[in-house]
Amino acid sequence: PLDVVMATDRMLPAAATLNSVCANTDDASRLRFHLVVPEESGGVLPAAVRDACGGACPRPAAARAWPAGARRA
Repeated sequence: PLDVVMATDRMLPAAATLNSVCANTDDASRLRFHLVVPEESGGVLPAAVRDACGGACPRPAAARAWPAGARRA
């Protein structure tokens, strides 16, 4: 498998990025996404991965609190 790791609190840009990764790979079933997102995201990114990347494996992990040094825009 090819591991792709993303930590974000911006769902729309992240979904667009993941969609691009899926669209530009020969075999999406080889992709294994590790998505670190806020708990309140409600599983938006994992659902987007399943829809856009048939066969890709989303592995969501909720971030209960962003690290103190993390920048929020």
